[in-house]
Amino acid sequence: MKKTNILAVSLITLPIMLATACWHQLPDSMAVHFGFDGTPDSYISKKLAALGLPLLSSLVFILYKFLRRTTKVEIPAQLDYLIMGVLAFISYLATLLILINLGHDFSIIRYILVGINVLLILLWLTLWATNPNKIFGIRTHWTLSSPEVWVKTHRRVGIVAPVLFLLVLISSPWLNENLFAITLAAVFVLSVFYSIFIPYVIQRSMKWHKNSVQR
Repeated sequence: MKKTNILAVSLITLPIMLATACWHQLPDSMAVHFGFDGTPDSYISKKLAALGLPLLSSLVFILYKFLRRTTKVEIPAQLDYLIMGVLAFISYLATLLILINLGHDFSIIRYILVGINVLLILLWLTLWATNPNKIFGIRTHWTLSSPEVWVKTHRRVGIVAPVLFLLVLISSPWLNENLFAITLAAVFVLSVFYSIFIPYVIQRSMKWHKNSVQR
């Protein structure tokens, strides 16, 4: 956990350090929201913009640490990786805001979508090694009623979904922002439905195999 704490503090402070280094170059009012064409449509003060997302990261990490200290239920280690991924994503967003407010010309919407894509890959990858627990994982009637169904479901989903999201990421340079977002959303919905449906298929397959052996 000490390494996790160091990594978390680094991710939280990185955008603050960047903002501090560039403080005099940043505008007094910073753009923090953008249309899909990349046009800024909302501004807030420089101090709030520079500290807002790092404060959000701090809150997420403090709440997670509080959960770890107070809960009597064992929390899987995979959740640590996911929380670090969330903190990295928030730090990434904060860095993008600083860079674009410094005048760098790039499609912030595209880069945000890339970040979301990578975070979703991490989310489903963490499921692959997640054993039965009461906190994190695919929780359906079939996975909760059978540890074997749980394990097979998470192993299968933890491969299929990341591969789908990786294909979206690889193809993203050839997609415009709208098509990128639509494709990402479609794969997300497909992955969720697959995660819900596949435990039933696995359970039925196991039941059929057991009945065949008995005969």
